[in-house]
Amino acid sequence: MRPVHLSDLHTAALILRDHPPDQRAALMTQALKAADTADRYRKKIRRGHPEFGTGTLSSAMTGLHVESAQAPCETAYLEALQVVVAALLAKRQNHPKTA
Repeated sequence: MRPVHLSDLHTAALILRDHPPDQRAALMTQALKAADTADRYRKKIRRGHPEFGTGTLSSAMTGLHVESAQAPCETAYLEALQVVVAALLAKRQNHPKTA
């Protein structure tokens, strides 16, 4: 997976926010695996993965996007952001060189 930037955190939280809270952790795990797959593909084939993008967290999550009219910094957004950060911290603890 490529380095995670603040824009990735924001995009991931916006997307997760629009899914039920009990599905967010699983979706985040799925997105992290997709980003890893896409990054390996990009390095080998030298172009973006057809489904998961270029290896960034944002590009891996685009297929999960749901349109929403909610304001970005309400409780659901903050709870979703918490899921994103927790997943990234867990990934780093389990695989320090790849996170």
